[in-house]
Amino acid sequence: MVSGLFFALEMVSLVLEKANDILFVSHYGAAVGRGHLSRMNYLQQEMAAKADLKGASLSLSVVDSAEFLQSLKGQPPNQIQTPVLASTIKGIISSQALNVILDIPWDRFASTEVIKFIEAIPQGVKITCVDGPLFDINRNVRKVFPSISRPNTNDRFSEVSWGSQYVLAKRRDTNWFWEPGPKWLVLTGSTENDKYAPLFAEHLSSRARSVHEFQWALGSEASPELKRAANDLKFLPVPPEDFDHQQTTASYSICRFGVSALEMLALGIPTIILPGWTSKENGEIAEIKAERIAIVLDDWDQLGPAVDFLTTDAALASAFSSSCVNYFGFKSEPDWSERFTSLFLHS
Repeated sequence: MVSGLFFALEMVSLVLEKANDILFVSHYGAAVGRGHLSRMNYLQQEMAAKADLKGASLSLSVVDSAEFLQSLKGQPPNQIQTPVLASTIKGIISSQALNVILDIPWDRFASTEVIKFIEAIPQGVKITCVDGPLFDINRNVRKVFPSISRPNTNDRFSEVSWGSQYVLAKRRDTNWFWEPGPKWLVLTGSTENDKYAPLFAEHLSSRARSVHEFQWALGSEASPELKRAANDLKFLPVPPEDFDHQQTTASYSICRFGVSALEMLALGIPTIILPGWTSKENGEIAEIKAERIAIVLDDWDQLGPAVDFLTTDAALASAFSSSCVNYFGFKSEPDWSERFTSLFLHS
């Protein structure tokens, strides 16, 4: 059910589903992609399965884009100068939630603004911050990093957790086994897709016209030029409404490292990680290499051979898949939902 607040201004929207217990807060849009929203949607679905939380969850999703920031100029509350944070705090206060789980692009905001934002959340509300911030906050919050390597943070006041069990992504049951097939799902995020088209044209165009079926999740904000480039490559676009199905039924995946890559690994899909990860992701890339749960490319010239390598060696691809399923854990234990949701609730 949707109640409370909905307002739209061109590319701007704020949706509040109101209840009285747990508020899941995420930012999304052309400026930051949909990874934060995807993680919160998944966590909310898992928590909804917990008996004593049914009917007690709500969500606040904020479009974080240049248009949104421009539209909200005015008098922000609590002396917060970043309009998108001011709007978010309004929604949090209006919800009267007892627990707030925040997944926003922390590094986009000045540390002073983030501190004001956290301080503006009413006292007595239990706060869990997902994937940041990396700096200390003078308030008792819980920080959960959906990361497979230790985050570069040193907190005095916050409880900090990380590891594969905290990755917010669907898992497979123990009786699932990977099977080879022709379908490659290409995931490059939604904020920098344009730069990938010429690279795919150079390194994959001949293979896209052969036995492989490449499907590219371009996102809802893809430009007409990018759609034409994908068509020229013979890459099939994935409609947003069909993404979940294509994700779970893919034979293989090619990913820019990020939320989508971890989602594919957690599903046990044999995956190739593209070059270009950031320095703060070096720890996770090193972990992936050490655990042999994906093929990590150091150079674009390795892409074509890696595709051939996986598709011609089913045993190798199956080994990658099994390693992923084991690494991210199983979902079949009777108390899985109980244990999983308790990881994210601030005690």
